Amino acid sequence: KYLRRGLGGDGKPACLPMHFTEMQSLLSSRGNLDHSSAAVAGATWEDLDPLELERYRRVIRESQRGDGALLELPNEELARVLSAIDGDGVVRVAGLLLFGREDTLRTHIPTHEVAFQVLRGSDVVVNEFFRWPLIRIMEELVSRFRARNQETELPLGMLRIGVPDYPERAFREALANALIHRDLTRMGAVHVQWHPDRIEISNPGGFPDGVGLHNLLVTPPRPRNPLLADAF
Repeated sequence: KYLRRGLGGDGKPACLPMHFTEMQSLLSSRGNLDHSSAAVAGATWEDLDPLELERYRRVIRESQRGDGALLELPNEELARVLSAIDGDGVVRVAGLLLFGREDTLRTHIPTHEVAFQVLRGSDVVVNEFFRWPLIRIMEELVSRFRARNQETELPLGMLRIGVPDYPERAFREALANALIHRDLTRMGAVHVQWHPDRIEISNPGGFPDGVGLHNLLVTPPRPRNPLLADAF
């Protein structure tokens, strides 16, 4: 319940009470608290957009990889199964991020923002910011990726094979990870930056506790926001 903050007058560490929201932020930044499971004060069922719930179903149908049983559930039951709302109908952070209306997201989750930028040296050719629900953002940025991802034809015997600059599956995975695992308690956008020779994707937040550069490739998966990870 206390956080060391400098030294007191006697030269010993001074311990001041930590505010509850500060504690939540600290635990969330370390991956010890699923901030996406928190209830959103003042949010109601009307703040969720039925079009976004239908978008989620459509993605399942088109990908043929999701749980087909979700397709038959009515909206409220689907939201409950995904833990977007709890058993009493209280809207969670994950619910707004997945299905919330844009104005509601701006009001209740001001840290949520995604930027798409095209850079040419120091010049910013495209600089757009989105505060939409996550599935809609995924679809929008994948569409922009496809429009810009060029192919090079390579000869293979008597055939010519088109090889894209970047594999779409890798882009999807990197983007989904950036959206799911961002630290929701920190201000700042998830950035997708398209350079002439690379794509950089970054999000606010450091490594969770127990994860670092020394074990990044071998440590078990540890999602920062498990509810979002499960829904994706």
